[in-house]
Amino acid sequence: MGANCLEQSQYAGRSIGVLVGDLVLLVLFVVLGLLQHGQPVTGSDIIVTVAPFVIAWLVVGWLMGAFKLTAVRSVGAAFKTVVLSWIVAGLAGILLRHWVFQLGIALPFIIVALAFNLVTLSVWRVVCTLLFVRRRRIAKAEFVNE
Repeated sequence: MGANCLEQSQYAGRSIGVLVGDLVLLVLFVVLGLLQHGQPVTGSDIIVTVAPFVIAWLVVGWLMGAFKLTAVRSVGAAFKTVVLSWIVAGLAGILLRHWVFQLGIALPFIIVALAFNLVTLSVWRVVCTLLFVRRRRIAKAEFVNE
């Protein structure tokens, strides 16, 4: 019982770190895209461009469990959750970008946005999961030895 409480309290802080990492990767995608296309990289340009993807990721990720403890219990769970969540969130972000933010959605952009973010979010989540699993094993071993 005590180890489970410890795990849950540690997860609360870590989940914020994972989410911040997710958001940093989405911003990185936007900054690289703006630079690649010779566009200005200002705060407002970044915000307007990343907003549909952030909104979609937060809503869809929450609905699909991407921010739950079970999403980082194992590498397989992390990979499956992020892939399924990002495919839906990425498509939702594209639609938000077009319909709400009135920004372009050319096919090459759609492919790059979905693929780049799928790869970066997947790698990030798998690395985080590996670290969490390792720390969880260490914490449980320390709890048992006390």
